[in-house]
Amino acid sequence: MQLRFTRSIRPLHIIAVALLLALVMVVSAVIELGQSRDELFHLMRDEALSLVETVDRSSANIILSTETIEESLAERLFNNAYFIARLDSAGTVTQHELQAIASANSIFRINILDSRGRRVLGSMLQQPEHRGMQEQRSPLETLKPVLDGSVDRLVIGLREPRYQEGARFVVAVRRTGKARGAIVLNLNADAMLDLRRTIGIGKLMKDLGDNEGIVYAVLQDGEGILAAGGEISEVSSVEADTVLRYSAEHDTVLTRTIAGTHGELFEVVRHFKVGETTLGIFRIGMSMDEVRAAEARMQRRMIIMVLVLLAIAFLVVSAVVAMQRSALLAEKNSLLEKEMYRREKLSAMGELASGVAHEIRNPLNAIAMIAQRLEHEFTPRKGAKEYRMIAGVLKSEAGRMNGIVQQFLRFARPPGLRTAETDVRGFIDHLSMLFGPQAAGKGVTFTPVHDGPDQWTFDAAQMTQAVLNLLQNALDATEPGGSITLAGAGTASTLSISVADTGCGIPDGEREKIFNLYFSTKQNGTGLGLALVHQIVAQHSGTIDVKSSLGKGTIITIDLPSVPPPHTVQVAAQPLTTS
Repeated sequence: MQLRFTRSIRPLHIIAVALLLALVMVVSAVIELGQSRDELFHLMRDEALSLVETVDRSSANIILSTETIEESLAERLFNNAYFIARLDSAGTVTQHELQAIASANSIFRINILDSRGRRVLGSMLQQPEHRGMQEQRSPLETLKPVLDGSVDRLVIGLREPRYQEGARFVVAVRRTGKARGAIVLNLNADAMLDLRRTIGIGKLMKDLGDNEGIVYAVLQDGEGILAAGGEISEVSSVEADTVLRYSAEHDTVLTRTIAGTHGELFEVVRHFKVGETTLGIFRIGMSMDEVRAAEARMQRRMIIMVLVLLAIAFLVVSAVVAMQRSALLAEKNSLLEKEMYRREKLSAMGELASGVAHEIRNPLNAIAMIAQRLEHEFTPRKGAKEYRMIAGVLKSEAGRMNGIVQQFLRFARPPGLRTAETDVRGFIDHLSMLFGPQAAGKGVTFTPVHDGPDQWTFDAAQMTQAVLNLLQNALDATEPGGSITLAGAGTASTLSISVADTGCGIPDGEREKIFNLYFSTKQNGTGLGLALVHQIVAQHSGTIDVKSSLGKGTIITIDLPSVPPPHTVQVAAQPLTTS
């Protein structure tokens, strides 16, 4: 049959399919190439953003670390200054004591000035070579807030010496007592400047620019370049470049491709500030040579792949089409056969159920009525106790057989669902009232738990029957002293009702069969109970999960979806009763 079908395909059809498939492959290749290019740029942008974020944090940490060091130095100098101020207020300070304090605390110079800024006392005498030299700066303007009493202390920070080369870190405090003026302390700041050069932003920019793939790294403000690294001699100003101006004004990160002396570059721009203070703009230029080379490689691979696929498609398209057609037909036939078999089976079960109900229920009712009359209306002269026991067994067995008939009818002709919005907590409580006394009578601890949605839509009557069946099976498998837990839980899309016991468990070989019709591990079981449970859950479009360990117990979980199952009748919510 497949051979005849293959011969019926015309060569023109094969060529048309091959050309169409080739066209689809070419279009797919072009789309894939575009997507790959976008992914490369996206990856490069992510790397650039990560890099500039790291630089931003490192720079901020450098500035904050420098400020922390300066604050620590300032506090150390202030502590010494306040100690000297107390000595000065008491009138006991001498040059020798100032020299001792300076030597013990590594202070370069200590000066006590009057209200006009003239030195009253110092740790060092004026050097002979400084006499007659012109001062590089006057301290009066810097110290004015302390000299006139506007502030009690002042951090002057890094300053050039008045006569020498280098740098000093200077603080001042106001003199106390009757005297007016200032006490000025300074440290030799050459080591601090070396540290700034070693770990400062300039060093960071230089190291960043030396990395392979990074053409330049620049920190600039409105005045020009503050720090730079890599191969760069000049940059566009913030005011003249709209991208830089936008980044500065909106505190945002931007990326762009620009033409540079080394070809096309990928540049990332970020506004840089520490706290609320704006310090400038970071610009990092990255080479795009690797990206372009990767694009070229992908294009070559895509062309080769398309050619190979076209060749393969041209050779196998007819066979693929024939196989697909054959598989579709076989699958369709198989589905039709299964559907017909299922319908015939259900039809036969329905006819059998009707016959069973007609032929068995009436005799069963008669037997039950006779047993009831024999139990209550007749009393033999001998063996009355045994007589009543036999009559009771007859009546109970007739009732049990009637229950089996009812279950068989229920499975063969399941009633339609009558779903309604149900109070889940009330549903759990209702089951607890029905099952709790039975568990207590066997000496089994029963625990109901509800930790899920408050309302759910399902057929409460049928679901009660299903869960009670699971609870009864759990009780049968659990010895006195064990425990059974009924739990309601779930999410916005699924309600989960689970029954967990500490019973004997289910063997692995039987776990997949427990929901089969007529399969039972109980001596007097009918094999209908769990089949009915599965049927009820399936009608709700739900699922059942079984987890069991021999000797440890079993957990059976029913999951009900939030969407009401099809072909159901929606009814108004009815309160649950225990009658």
